Amino acid sequence: MKDAELMWIQDAQRSLENDVKPQTMRRLGASKVNGIFLVGSRLESWTDYTYNNKNPILLSAKSQFARLYAQHIHDLCHLGTSAVACKIRAKFWIIGLRKLLRSIKFKYVVCKKSNELLQQQVMGQLPEERTKPAPGWSYVRLDLFGPYLIRGEVNKRTCG
Repeated sequence: MKDAELMWIQDAQRSLENDVKPQTMRRLGASKVNGIFLVGSRLESWTDYTYNNKNPILLSAKSQFARLYAQHIHDLCHLGTSAVACKIRAKFWIIGLRKLLRSIKFKYVVCKKSNELLQQQVMGQLPEERTKPAPGWSYVRLDLFGPYLIRGEVNKRTCG
């Protein structure tokens, strides 16, 4: 299984130099180890928190392998873009990942339904006395059970 995965990664990285700008490769600190591009320099302290304590493998969102892997992770949880991106970045660093995840999420009916706006409450009709013209203070209601002043046992001399 590991050999097959390694073969898929090498196949996906063949077009990496054509798909990714050279300044992006430099900025990510990409280095080639055993024929595979790894992201490095900026993520050295982050590797302590990954499940395998290794630098993530660099992929382009244009590769079919990256799309299939992102779709697989999304199918497992159907969470938002940020949560799925976090799960993917534990192993792979895909350039253009957020755009890829939005396109995957847009195609699923379940995700479309979960992102729909909820129905808003429709306000009821106003009572007649609030809509017809009348002189000021014609319709006034009085609260006969207003605020009570209560004295506590501890502070009997104060009101409040």
